[in-house]
Amino acid sequence: MNADLEHLVCRRLFTENADPLLVAGSDGRVVLSNPGAQAMFGYSEQEFDGLPVELLVPERDREEHR
Repeated sequence: MNADLEHLVCRRLFTENADPLLVAGSDGRVVLSNPGAQAMFGYSEQEFDGLPVELLVPERDREEHR
């Protein structure tokens, strides 16, 4: 499979998946979110962009999940 087709397939699986999915960079900030995650957390794709994943974890659990 060529790289362009592979990218298209992966992107489509990510965006059309009903389950909430997020991709974070090594700095712990969201770089991709799918519609399921956007609906679950109430953020738009633009609002998710760069958001620290830590903010999505309940405050009482943040230290444990760093």
